[in-house]
Amino acid sequence: MLGFSKRSQKKASKSPLEIFDQYEQGKPAHQNAISAILPQLDLNAASVLPDLDGSTFLDLASIAYCETYIEANRKENLVDILNYGVATANNVAIVGADSYLFIGDGANEWEKQFLGKARLNLGWARKWEKLFKMRRKRAEHEGVQLVNFVIPEKQVLLSHKRWPGIESGLVGAARPMRRLLASLRQDASLLYPEQELRQAEAIAPVYSRHDSHWSVFGCCIAMQALLREIGDTPPLEQLKLAVTRCNRPRDLLMHFFNTSITEDTLRLDQNGVRKEYNEKPERTGRFNGTYYKLQNENAPDKRRIAVFGDSYSFTEGVTYVLSAIFETVVFLWSKDIDWLLIAEQEINVVVWEHAERFMITIPEE
Repeated sequence: MLGFSKRSQKKASKSPLEIFDQYEQGKPAHQNAISAILPQLDLNAASVLPDLDGSTFLDLASIAYCETYIEANRKENLVDILNYGVATANNVAIVGADSYLFIGDGANEWEKQFLGKARLNLGWARKWEKLFKMRRKRAEHEGVQLVNFVIPEKQVLLSHKRWPGIESGLVGAARPMRRLLASLRQDASLLYPEQELRQAEAIAPVYSRHDSHWSVFGCCIAMQALLREIGDTPPLEQLKLAVTRCNRPRDLLMHFFNTSITEDTLRLDQNGVRKEYNEKPERTGRFNGTYYKLQNENAPDKRRIAVFGDSYSFTEGVTYVLSAIFETVVFLWSKDIDWLLIAEQEINVVVWEHAERFMITIPEE
């Protein structure tokens, strides 16, 4: 473990209005688009901050307030002594500006991908096009709605924290996802909520400082886009979502220190009850093949939805938000779509969720 001495100066707490003023001053020209995301940001209504280890239900405006409050009152810890550019021995994680942490060049060589330096397999984009076309036809045959949902990585939204001083538009333009988006037909049913997250970042943090995943607010903004794609669902900003405020470890911190460092964090919780869970991570230490079913009898939408995805769906909010809206949510950690499971569970809507860095490899369905 690295040694650490606390700085003598502590950050002063900021009032809710000061926190929001900070974000108001940094708003870009697309303010109208941002206002459309949060049409009624009521600071008085948003001022309910859960106690630590407390659970409650919050609307989108309250979640935005909580995220900005927690970030503004962040306590210094071991990571603050790390210099910009320091990477772990295996290059899995790297330090950006202001102690922001990012996924580096681990197994998926994500930063090489982002900078357009990764070597793609021959016909990579064409193979994705073929797979999306096959999925679309199979979904039509099965009578289900399908959305391919790719999550932008942290560097996409926070390149100014990873490479300070370089204009955001100058990095990441040659990454594989950009190439794929340029070549896909409109009927590929691919959702990639980069612009929604980019606009929302002027309101509240959309990615966690020391975690590879999005914040609760970022998750909600991306899920707004997903729900619009699915259609005929209640507006997310009119719902209250189950959340918990807690001290917990962040995944990128774990790569730098051999001691547990916890931070004040807002987390989404499931709505309803978990009816089935195969406990694969606990039994095997592996996540692929993990399965569970969430049941919410009070959900406004009685459709049954299946999510095939990774950690963003398992514990980082996708299924938890969906469980506030859909009566039945089935999750399987998988790079493939399991069409037999869809038939067995009588699914109406299918979401294939994938973190952008994993797009370098193509599933074999």
